[in-house]
Amino acid sequence: MSPPRSLYAVIVLLCAVTLAACSSDRSAPAPMSTHPVRFTYGVPQDITPLVLPATGAETRWSQGLDAFAQSIGEATSRACARSHGTALPDHPPPAYIRRAELPDLEFIRQHGFGAVPVALPGPSPADASTGVSPAGQRCLRQGAEAMRGFRDLYATTQSAWMTEVAGLRAVPAVREAFRGLGPCLAARGIEAADEEGLFAVADRRLAADRTDADLAVAYTACMAPVEAIRSPLREQLRRRFLATHSAQLRELNRALPARIGQLQAHHGIWLSFPVP
Repeated sequence: MSPPRSLYAVIVLLCAVTLAACSSDRSAPAPMSTHPVRFTYGVPQDITPLVLPATGAETRWSQGLDAFAQSIGEATSRACARSHGTALPDHPPPAYIRRAELPDLEFIRQHGFGAVPVALPGPSPADASTGVSPAGQRCLRQGAEAMRGFRDLYATTQSAWMTEVAGLRAVPAVREAFRGLGPCLAARGIEAADEEGLFAVADRRLAADRTDADLAVAYTACMAPVEAIRSPLREQLRRRFLATHSAQLRELNRALPARIGQLQAHHGIWLSFPVP
């Protein structure tokens, strides 16, 4: 089953990107790397970047954690559907989805804006010729509940952190840096006034199965001045956040790796992280 087109809108709206210098050079963008995304496995000793990423590169860890949660839901739904001999409704598959507030510029420069799908072991339930049954709908809800059950371990702390990160957009120096994004994109031949406009263009390209290589290269170059200001601010912000949420982080360091291990053994799926 191919990913629903609606998945691409989610991908683009949550995108992240790479580090290069903003320039008025209108020469053709450098070609994107065609090598496939690789993956690493295993639970890190310090779970801080899993839950509280502060750099674009660290978001690969948090992407892995969120993709693992999605995979738990998918594996639960598939098992339920197999037991009932039914099909699941069409739904977005598990994927490593990046965040616009924490752009992983190097990864986007190499691979573009599309999400990387998560490979799960075992076949998907076959599509039903007469449509999706009520049992299939119930199985999808059961998977969603399993995903939420795992995410509840860290979601409150992570959401609080991401709220803090998003607040950096109000910093005057950050606002000033963002003013240069539209002109920089225009100088590179991209008709988008801001991030939202560029994401919309990328969304349309991906939905039409067209390349987004030029968009990715331009975006990573033009976001570099913004990230040069935001990155150190995020590092400072995380140090303060860790100090004020020390009890929650100690509990997460105790509980999260243990729960991941239990779920890996139960479902036969593994916590994994994308690598450029």
